[in-house]
Amino acid sequence: MNKDLKIAILIFLAALAVRVAYIEQSKSSPLFYYPIVDSGAYENAAARAAKEPLTLKAFTEFHKVPSYRLFVTAIYKCFGRNIYAVRFAQAVLGAFDCSIIFLLGAGIFKRKAGLLAGIIAVFYWPLIAFSCKILPVNLAVFFSLLAIYVLHKFTINPRSVILCFLCGVFLSLAYLSRGNVILLFPAFIFVIIFGVEKQGHPAKHAWPIIWFLLGAVIILGPSVSREFGQTGELSLVHKNFGLASFIGMDLKHLDEFRPGSEDRINTRLKEEGAHTPAERNRYWIRQSRLYLARETSQVMRTYALKAYLLLNAYEFSPEENINAFKTNMPFLRLPLIGFGCIAAFSILGLLLSGREAGRRALVIDVFFVVYFVSLLPFLPLSRFRLPLAPAAIILSSFFIVRFFERVKNRQWGDVAVAAALSSGFIFFTCTNPLKVTLEGYSRFEYYRGLVLLQKGDPAGAVSDLRRALSLHPNDDEIAESLGDACYKAGEYREAVISYIRASAIGKREDTALIEKTGIALAESGDINEAKLMFNRVIRLTGDTSRSAHINLGNCFFLDGDYVRAEDEYRIAVAIDPQNPQALYRLASFYKDLGRPEYDEIMQRFNAVSKK
Repeated sequence: MNKDLKIAILIFLAALAVRVAYIEQSKSSPLFYYPIVDSGAYENAAARAAKEPLTLKAFTEFHKVPSYRLFVTAIYKCFGRNIYAVRFAQAVLGAFDCSIIFLLGAGIFKRKAGLLAGIIAVFYWPLIAFSCKILPVNLAVFFSLLAIYVLHKFTINPRSVILCFLCGVFLSLAYLSRGNVILLFPAFIFVIIFGVEKQGHPAKHAWPIIWFLLGAVIILGPSVSREFGQTGELSLVHKNFGLASFIGMDLKHLDEFRPGSEDRINTRLKEEGAHTPAERNRYWIRQSRLYLARETSQVMRTYALKAYLLLNAYEFSPEENINAFKTNMPFLRLPLIGFGCIAAFSILGLLLSGREAGRRALVIDVFFVVYFVSLLPFLPLSRFRLPLAPAAIILSSFFIVRFFERVKNRQWGDVAVAAALSSGFIFFTCTNPLKVTLEGYSRFEYYRGLVLLQKGDPAGAVSDLRRALSLHPNDDEIAESLGDACYKAGEYREAVISYIRASAIGKREDTALIEKTGIALAESGDINEAKLMFNRVIRLTGDTSRSAHINLGNCFFLDGDYVRAEDEYRIAVAIDPQNPQALYRLASFYKDLGRPEYDEIMQRFNAVSKK
């Protein structure tokens, strides 16, 4: 066993120990066993898929992050719905990441640079924290690192074209976890052509590229062909690419897509003839082009701001609440490594690497630049940036090692220049103007309130959500969730107040929110006001809301107006004749009044329920 392999194993064990320690402390968080938002969506989808036979069909659903869903589903198939097993498996992958970072650093530069990079990766806290989050970016980091590593090995041994095949496989798996990886395919072909040091190598011919593309086709072929069979269109971009780029051109566009805007947006798309995902994607791409032509300076300013944010000590988006977890978990109070200085040194390492390491550094340089550029058109979320971190760690380690070598050799002129540049870049990457805001913005109580509500503790949820709303009085999501908690706790008047406040904050006519307000009003005894709310929903939805008619019928029933109650229940059934709720409510109405129609409607309800 050579020395590098021994070091890689030690780094793996150290990284695994650190990540398991973090997972064990994370168990104290209410979100550990109750993941929500995106993590909850992926976990629930995998749990449902695990109940069915595991086939390749799920893997070929091109636009649903298939590689990650298959990963979590496979774990659930083996261990049951065990969230700890998923987090532990991701910790193992994260530990492998650290070993690969060491091997890359040692291979491209020197063993000292690789060793420093491996140690930094072990204690780089975003990599640690994300290993505990059920998100596909964990696979994106792992597979992109494998792709870089085998491509680096190919540049050393260009006759081994099987490495190009493996690079295509790993890069495709990374792409199925992070859509912007698609830009790395032409970039890696560039490295295959120009990244080999020895002249007269086979890379001047087509075979390495063919093997690379073959690896990609084997992984992406089923997804692309299935998509083509369903839509008749060949597409290699995610269905939300156009929308994400439109929003990313000006973050003010987010206001157009607030919760409750779905009906308005869908109506707009239908009017434009955009019905299928591909048509909608093209529509938003057209809108992006038009906006770019009309507001070029604004788009450039937005991209510059996002570049600044992405290079800064901007570890997590505020809603992920890692700042709150840092204060609640002793492990995260340790002096772990963040992104600010790493970004500064990585830029300097990038500038120095070509001169010092020649073509060996091309693969890591190209990945760093292309992946960073690929982030700019979209939202500057920290998890999108995470695959950039390993390359940044390697480049920064290389710069740090070279800096101290110059100090040791007393090359004071070079040291002075490097120190001056480092100071400037550190100032640039550690002075995020949003840093204070981000650290003060924590919706930890909000998420804990949601979990308590899910666990059946509405009183505890009300307490946490009230605290969250006092911290963030202009957050309509928190106000609406507080209304839900108050309703389940039997505080109906408080629920009404919270729902009305949520509507006022969001400045939106969300029919679901209006209907919840009506239900809370009815429970509080204000039947007439509740009727007004349900009629408002009916008017806004064009008389297509089955639930609003049922609730309006309930109000008439409580008032003793049985004729109008029956009319509303029958309208609900007419809107959706196969709906169990509408049939059951009409059957219950007839049963309460001793009407003979009860038997017929109940038979229809039983028939529908058996399907």
